[in-house]
Amino acid sequence: MNNNRDQVIDLFKGFTILWIIHIHTVFWSGTMYLPDYLRELSLFIDVPIFFFLSGYLVFFGSRKDIISRSLRQMKRLYLTYVILSLVVFFAVILLRFLFGYSIPAFSATLFDIITLNVVFPEFRGFQWNLWFLRVYLVLIIIVPVFAIWRQSLFRNVILSILSFASYIFFSKFSHTSILAGLPIFVSFYAALFFLGSTFRIIEKHITLRQFVISLVFVLFFVFLAIHRDEYRIVPQANKFPPTLGYFFYSLLFLYVFVYFKCFHSQLLLKIPSAIKNLLHWSSREVFNIYLVQSLICSLPFFFIPWLGGIVPPFLLYCMTLLFNLTFTILLVWLLRHILFMFSRSR
Repeated sequence: MNNNRDQVIDLFKGFTILWIIHIHTVFWSGTMYLPDYLRELSLFIDVPIFFFLSGYLVFFGSRKDIISRSLRQMKRLYLTYVILSLVVFFAVILLRFLFGYSIPAFSATLFDIITLNVVFPEFRGFQWNLWFLRVYLVLIIIVPVFAIWRQSLFRNVILSILSFASYIFFSKFSHTSILAGLPIFVSFYAALFFLGSTFRIIEKHITLRQFVISLVFVLFFVFLAIHRDEYRIVPQANKFPPTLGYFFYSLLFLYVFVYFKCFHSQLLLKIPSAIKNLLHWSSREVFNIYLVQSLICSLPFFFIPWLGGIVPPFLLYCMTLLFNLTFTILLVWLLRHILFMFSRSR
């Protein structure tokens, strides 16, 4: 374990990325295993915290440090995606050859991989998860531009407000083809990103009283979101594209992180060492896990229809979750070694 890493952040990142596998298991690993309200509640812990923590970790320090961290993340994430996409592409070619289906065009597929628009019908989850990759890469590309502005609380607050205002603007005019889609997602998650960098500056000055008062306001807006949805908790309907309701739903888990980070960080360090080591490892491999799980969680589509009428739903959910977790971790371990050998060969 690297003692220079923030252990609270590592534990939250590690837990969340493993929770993402649970989300993709209950939503699209072949069938619905749980009641709708449990599936919806699972989305209260979701990808927004990754953008918040990235703002905390990346958009801090000198301009040189911010640019260096941004470029390093962009290179690592994009390289991992390309290598994994090529592996999947050749696996699809082999599968289609063995079963007598048409082989996808190499040049067209390669172009789609480079532009993050690749579609593998055999691995539907991989395509569905690329939205996160597109948004994150665009955000990491534009972040160094704002690093020319000297670091201050004022800068981060203004950038958060401007990002949120841009999100409102793009959402209002989302009926136009130019403003629909990616601009809405980038501006929405940019607001969370800059909130994370703002939190890093003020975290040591936050009092429990301030925390509770602000949480009450957030809970009020969560209630308004539930009221707007006719007293139904439906984060999934508010996620694509993200709505104001989803923004306030997302803040709840961020408040859990802020609470432990500011007031009770030592409690998290008392969890069993085996679990702690798994979460720390998952945090270090968070991007690899995200990409790999999108493939692994697609595999149950091939066998779930045969088991759906035989195995009780909850047992089927447990089996599928165990399958997704186990093979994701194994494939990430293998991918990590491939990337390590690739870096040594350069």
